[in-house]
Amino acid sequence: MTLRSGGGRQQPIRCFGAGVARLCAQATAPLAMSRSGSTTGRASRSEPGSSSGSWMDNDDDDDDDEMLEMGDDVLRRSFSQIMAQDAYLVTRLAIVLIRLFGFGWKWMVMLLRLLVFIGVLLPDFLHMFYRYATSRRIHRSIRYGFHGRSLLDVYIPEDVASRPAKGWPVVIFFAGGAWIIGHRAWAALMGWQMCQKGVLFVSPDYRNFPQGQIVDMLIDTSDAVAWVFDHIIEFGGDVTNITLSGQSAGAHLAAVSLIRQAAWERIETRVAWRASRLRRFIGISGPYDLDAVCTNLHGRGLYRRVICRIMGRDLALFSPTVSVSRADRGKLALDLLPDIVLFHGDADRTVPHASSIGFCDALRRAGLQPTLHICPGKSHTDMILEDPMGGVDPFLPRFVAIVKEEAGPGEHAPVPPASASLRIRLARWVNPF
Repeated sequence: MTLRSGGGRQQPIRCFGAGVARLCAQATAPLAMSRSGSTTGRASRSEPGSSSGSWMDNDDDDDDDEMLEMGDDVLRRSFSQIMAQDAYLVTRLAIVLIRLFGFGWKWMVMLLRLLVFIGVLLPDFLHMFYRYATSRRIHRSIRYGFHGRSLLDVYIPEDVASRPAKGWPVVIFFAGGAWIIGHRAWAALMGWQMCQKGVLFVSPDYRNFPQGQIVDMLIDTSDAVAWVFDHIIEFGGDVTNITLSGQSAGAHLAAVSLIRQAAWERIETRVAWRASRLRRFIGISGPYDLDAVCTNLHGRGLYRRVICRIMGRDLALFSPTVSVSRADRGKLALDLLPDIVLFHGDADRTVPHASSIGFCDALRRAGLQPTLHICPGKSHTDMILEDPMGGVDPFLPRFVAIVKEEAGPGEHAPVPPASASLRIRLARWVNPF
């Protein structure tokens, strides 16, 4: 079934409903991910450095019609409105989660450690979120889909004059959060550093549990990627150099979406986006085999019954490692996958680095050539949080070098004051992840 948008172009649409969602969850074929439709179509062009968002082109004849269309398609809300709505949603869903988790001591201990962790790093978090809320380089809360959390942020590189002729390389980054507490703002530190290094960074939200289950998260993930392919050129991005990335749960969702979209691309000519058009996938600390990591997560307070409520009883259905291992190469169209690069710390207690090793091995057995980086001494969050905050960040230069296709990593960030280093060491000690 197709839907003709206002511009006359046919777009695939997705059927909604609980029955269809259940069928999608059980199917081995990929989800038929739709574009967001004409109601969320074009994003307004945004001049880097402008907070209001309109970037006027030189085609005077079409300006009025184009701006009217943009006004209909793009829904921007103030930062305070978004935060207020998110706070209400989090409070309401927290009550549901407490009922589901019960009064088990493991998750309560982890929650307490998380609160202490936040308290220790509070000065750094406040600085990060102040910059996130006020920076004119960040275009916040751009709508990409139909649902309340179908919002994304775009981080524009600072040096407009140095933009390559084809545009800046683009990173679509899905933040982690155990499929429960993820938020696009968690990627603010990484996004800020990326845009300083000439990378256009996109951080989408997706529905968390219990607001949605795995099928809903995958719909959001795919819709966000489709939006980037449709609109990132309007922000100065290079549509031929798009990297799909994520950390932890975000890496899992991105990997599942990528594999399923490649299979869908093989059998359907009219798709929302093509996996083969991505330049690469970079996964960070991802749980790629859910059954293998479930026992470890259960012991750390994310109980198996909760994971099964999120994923369904058949955890293998949404495990990239298992999908690749069981794959008929033609059916899953693995030859359509982009380059795959995996990072994982060998001190990760939440998702052991065996997860990335297993995924890498499965890809190699299927005939692909992934690249695996095991980072000595790094925990589940070191590469995206503690190291950047601490000022000694060996990971980000490597990430940027891969995205920009440079010969080697750039310079590390400057070393912070001793007080910050002390906070980082204490935070690592109490970190529940």
